[in-house]
Amino acid sequence: MAEYTIVTKEVEYIPEWDGNGEKTEPITATLAYLTAAQRSQCISGRQVSGDVAVVIDYGKAVRFGLKNLRNLIVNKKKIQTADDLLDLSGFDALFMEIASKIWQMNAREDARPLP
Repeated sequence: MAEYTIVTKEVEYIPEWDGNGEKTEPITATLAYLTAAQRSQCISGRQVSGDVAVVIDYGKAVRFGLKNLRNLIVNKKKIQTADDLLDLSGFDALFMEIASKIWQMNAREDARPLP
């Protein structure tokens, strides 16, 4: 019988957006590894010129994978959740960086040692 232990379920990530990593109190995101069910909900296929194109719903990926956001204040409001981030206008680059990181860290086939 094969037995596995998943040690890492979340990671801290400091986005590089807008020179964030150089700041004394950078924006920090707690990102989670997605379950297989969550990953499958983020992917769909679309027929394009006789082929199937894979479409990733980055909004869903952020809703599932962003557990906490710290040190981001917009118009005197703390932005702390995935919904807070998704409701912002003008922060597309930050959203895409976080979404891409979530998708990148979840592009794995199984639970063998996680980074």
